[in-house]
Amino acid sequence: MELIDLQCNSELKVKFREVHYDEFIPMFEKQYPQYPWKEVEAEIFCAFKELFQAASSRPAPNGIGSYPSSRAIYAVDLMLKWSTGQNGEHLFFERKKGR
Repeated sequence: MELIDLQCNSELKVKFREVHYDEFIPMFEKQYPQYPWKEVEAEIFCAFKELFQAASSRPAPNGIGSYPSSRAIYAVDLMLKWSTGQNGEHLFFERKKGR
């Protein structure tokens, strides 16, 4: 893990920790043993799939149109957020039956 200085503007200096994927997973699973990373990752991938299915379900300009010559690459910066369950417990995602 390395510390990175980013100059956000001329007055504010922010330090971020860059954690590479292969370091992140063991750290995550140690901190949140009740959430195996493979399950969290599967939910994230499912959300991405649903996003692109919805975005391509309508023709352009309302959706992402088909363009066979496209070599587009999509990237996502992702932040995980806690949700609150019915009993006040912290959840990364609601566990859905059948998934």
